[in-house]
Amino acid sequence: MPNYKVCKDNGSKYCIEFSGGEEKKSDTEVFIKSLIEPQILVGASSNLHRNKLYFYAEFVTTFADFLQKKKARISCEMNAIMNMIDCLSKQIFYLESRGYSFFKLTMDSIIVIDDCRFIVIDRGLIFKINNSIPKTISFYTPVNKDGFISPELKNLSVLPSSIPYNSIYYSLGLVVLCYLNGSPLTERGSVLEQDKILNSIIDTKLFGFIKRCLHSNVEKRRLLLI
Repeated sequence: MPNYKVCKDNGSKYCIEFSGGEEKKSDTEVFIKSLIEPQILVGASSNLHRNKLYFYAEFVTTFADFLQKKKARISCEMNAIMNMIDCLSKQIFYLESRGYSFFKLTMDSIIVIDDCRFIVIDRGLIFKINNSIPKTISFYTPVNKDGFISPELKNLSVLPSSIPYNSIYYSLGLVVLCYLNGSPLTERGSVLEQDKILNSIIDTKLFGFIKRCLHSNVEKRRLLLI
């Protein structure tokens, strides 16, 4: 079951309510701040209990529905893809600065606001970063491996176990490939599928960004668009 609920509060005001109880209160507070402080959602606010996020929008949709709607002209929407990268990178970097990281992304965890702002709303995808060298996130119970997952998570077979905190960069690279492909059916994406999509944008900044995200050496992965 999702740990959040998106609803229209009044007029053009929306609310995302997060569940989880007191044991998840600190995680929820950091998660909500990851959407407010980087100004991904300008004018957004939270309630006193830090379990609800309020923002204004004309419409809100899931990432899957957004792709279906845009599929006919997705190849000419490079600026929109860059904007998605900017929004999701800001949220990832903010969480890292507060000692958290996503362990994966999914189609259902991303919503699109007014076709221009992209946010991850599933608080259950964040884990605390261990103060180790290199930095990692640890798993003590089984996790769902559906969605956009890194090779490290895919190959995780024993518990407890850890993966590098920046494995999420690989997941974001897959999200961008999914956008470029215009299909919600390629979350994991074979190497052949990836190469076919990448060949269509070779010699672009976006090509370099995705290659850095999907680097086979996790220590060399970067969220860098230059």
